Amino acid sequence: MNITVNNQPYRSEGRLSLGQLLADLAIEDNGIAVAVNEDIVSRSLWDGQNLCDGDRVIVIKATAGG
Repeated sequence: MNITVNNQPYRSEGRLSLGQLLADLAIEDNGIAVAVNEDIVSRSLWDGQNLCDGDRVIVIKATAGG
């Protein structure tokens, strides 16, 4: 399966949930928002949100400062 993560190509063999993707990429889940195909996915749904070939995932990290 080929998807895009923050505009970078990502390839996975077999099924992959959004939660698995974040774990594979070692992305900590504190202070982030995730969208799949421009739709925000609630944190409670990450493990059940299966990704499909061609999906576009955007991970946004909140940062402190000004």
